Amino acid sequence: MHGNISRISDNVNTQFRSERIELDIYNNNSLKSGMYADVVINAKSDDDVLRVPLSCVTNTSEGKYVNVLKQNKWEKVNVSTYRQSLDSIEIKGNQYANERVLVNANNQD
Repeated sequence: MHGNISRISDNVNTQFRSERIELDIYNNNSLKSGMYADVVINAKSDDDVLRVPLSCVTNTSEGKYVNVLKQNKWEKVNVSTYRQSLDSIEIKGNQYANERVLVNANNQD
């Protein structure tokens, strides 16, 4: 289903990082009064970010990083994270075009 945002609460629940938003959608008789749903909002990405699988990003007390293959060695590259979906996340850092990023960082030997 598709819809348009009609109201935003402007009251973020800091514990769950969520906010109540109301959508206006066409009801083809499949929705009943009082129902609610988990919704994925598609947003445009910035041009200078890289979208990678969530498993690429390692989050430690020292910061967030990805492992990038440089000269046949894995090197930690610090990144900032941005928009996240169920299985991927946008990152920005000192990674360069055509470099290989380790997909499952937790299984690195």
